[in-house]
Amino acid sequence: MLYFQYKHRKVKTVVYYCALFLCLCSSYSWSINPKKEWLRKYTDHFRSGGLYVVKNRKSYCSIPETFLADKNGKILSSSYRDIGEFSCGLAEIVHSEDYNNEFGNHGFINTEGKVIIKPIYASVGKFSKNGIAWAIKFENNRYNLYYIDINGEEVIEIKTPKWCKEFRKKNQFTVYPCGYESQEQIQWNVEGTLLFLSPILNAYIEGEIKKSKRALILSNKGYYGMIDSEEILRTPIFMDEINTDNHFSGEGLYRCRYNNLYGFISAETGEISIECIYENVLRPSLNRIWLKDGGKWFCIDKDKNVVIAKKYDFVVPFSQDGIAGVGFKGKYGYIDIRGNVITPLIYDMTFSFVNNWGLVKKQGKYGVVNKEGKIVIDAIYDSIVILDKKNFIIKQYGISWKIDKDGKTMIKSISSTLIVTLILISLLVFLFINFK
Repeated sequence: MLYFQYKHRKVKTVVYYCALFLCLCSSYSWSINPKKEWLRKYTDHFRSGGLYVVKNRKSYCSIPETFLADKNGKILSSSYRDIGEFSCGLAEIVHSEDYNNEFGNHGFINTEGKVIIKPIYASVGKFSKNGIAWAIKFENNRYNLYYIDINGEEVIEIKTPKWCKEFRKKNQFTVYPCGYESQEQIQWNVEGTLLFLSPILNAYIEGEIKKSKRALILSNKGYYGMIDSEEILRTPIFMDEINTDNHFSGEGLYRCRYNNLYGFISAETGEISIECIYENVLRPSLNRIWLKDGGKWFCIDKDKNVVIAKKYDFVVPFSQDGIAGVGFKGKYGYIDIRGNVITPLIYDMTFSFVNNWGLVKKQGKYGVVNKEGKIVIDAIYDSIVILDKKNFIIKQYGISWKIDKDGKTMIKSISSTLIVTLILISLLVFLFINFK
């Protein structure tokens, strides 16, 4: 009797689970296709914006015929290679005019199936809440990044610099899930690292962008770019360096490096301000920027006007006194921000102005000049330290003393070497006198 009950219960359990399985299958079919038998004639479909995107494909991973349909199965659009999800009332399309092309061009249609933005782009993204979407276009043998509005107007243009070797047809390849070209990504393989012209964001980056008061630096395995507070990728991620250190950057500009050449990016907007085509650059100061080209330095202002012509072999950034040390053919001096020479180029070395004074070196000895180029302390000393606007420490023959700008002196210290030497000399004199 117990065996019969156990067996009977086991049968009931099997029947119960079979019935549950059939119920779930029926429920699943009904939930996806409630009274929509017309969907069964398509191999794939999904719902977006209250409408249906339906597909027919001949085999797995073949290019499908894709249509936009209403809830009753009425076809609203032409046939496309793919149709993406709706955002801001527009859905991405991949045109199907020429199935011989490996990849189709991208555009947008509205909920009525009407083409609003012609398929002229190599790749596009979804529209954001502010009605802007990124779009990549191939032109003049390179890919460029645009931002378009819902009317198809190219409101922002991020031209790929001519000196940039990336983002060209060479090394470019496209990946996407089979039959879903609207999800494609255009990539460039640079020495094993994948670069993207389009912005690739996640929740963390979006949060950091919102918190930042200026453009944010993005990085990808040793490459750098900049994106602004509106999530516009102002400089695509291809730079070898974007340096924020104030030894190299200043006055709202970050030094950038690409292919061992240098330029500057705006810290505020994230846009390339000075192209990376120079052998070297120095920290901007007093609206003056030193650039090196062809082995010679020249100076421009932020409006890119040349204020000091290409001439010098060596330069330093302008100090707050408006003075910069320069060198030509192995001799050094000082100039002002207009390029006027205030100290002749006669020294072996000059140093940055500090507290209105400039330290100079000649024949291994040090001296000091003022902003007018006048010699304040002759270059005859072993060492000089500028303390402040009035005082210096000078060292000569092992003796250090403090001197002010008026020439008043005070002995600071005597080196131990000099003390030992004087003791030895005194001892020798004593011995000489007493044992003569």
